[in-house]
Amino acid sequence: MSEPAVTSSTPLAVSPRRRGWLLLTTIGCVAIFAALIAIALVTIDTPRFGGLVGPSFLPIITGGVLAGAILVLLGAWNLPERKSWRGWTLILWALVAITSPAMGLMFLVPLGLVALLSPVVIAILIHLYRPSPAS
Repeated sequence: MSEPAVTSSTPLAVSPRRRGWLLLTTIGCVAIFAALIAIALVTIDTPRFGGLVGPSFLPIITGGVLAGAILVLLGAWNLPERKSWRGWTLILWALVAITSPAMGLMFLVPLGLVALLSPVVIAILIHLYRPSPAS
């Protein structure tokens, strides 16, 4: 007897191409989340984490947010779901994160918006990692 053929009604794992773009998006989100966590720790508990702030703190945070936002933008743009509300949310979230360093001293305003939308982005990523039953 031969092995059963995989039909289109069988739920499959994420395709390799989609998996790569999804992984790129996730890496970008993690970079942005790391910067947000560092900023929150320094802001909330300055006596304990104030030693993190030095002459290189702002350039490292800015570079991490920019690199992460570019990765999210590239990954979300190439995902098949980019035309859904999930894709647009990821793209807009990345664009807001990219504009945050352009605000100068007011960079915390767009980063605050990025932080507020972080649970939505996490929920979108969790949904995208789950295989759809129609695949």
